Amino acid sequence: MVAIAKQSFGLLCALLVAGEARSAPYKPLPGEPPRTAVDHDPPGRTGLPYARDRSFATLDEYLAFREKQGAIDLPWYREVSPGVYELQTRRLPPPEKTRFTRAELAAKFGFKE
Repeated sequence: MVAIAKQSFGLLCALLVAGEARSAPYKPLPGEPPRTAVDHDPPGRTGLPYARDRSFATLDEYLAFREKQGAIDLPWYREVSPGVYELQTRRLPPPEKTRFTRAELAAKFGFKE
């Protein structure tokens, strides 16, 4: 029983170390020049809600991604008329404002239209 506990503890420690290695920020090696945004950052807007560390070049690309995420009950925006979008959510009660113009969404998420 003690041997199993020691083995499990060792496996847990290995998983924790591996997880930290993946989430550590990039640090250049001694003598290596630092990377630039061109080297490793994808073009487009990053840090968006529900984006899962992805970047998006356009508002349309981001809204299409959010629509796909609606399949797993994440909020998304449905175009209800040209240039007018409605927030689709299962959250109760729904937010006060659920309709947005395209310009409002672009400003909200930092896209240039």
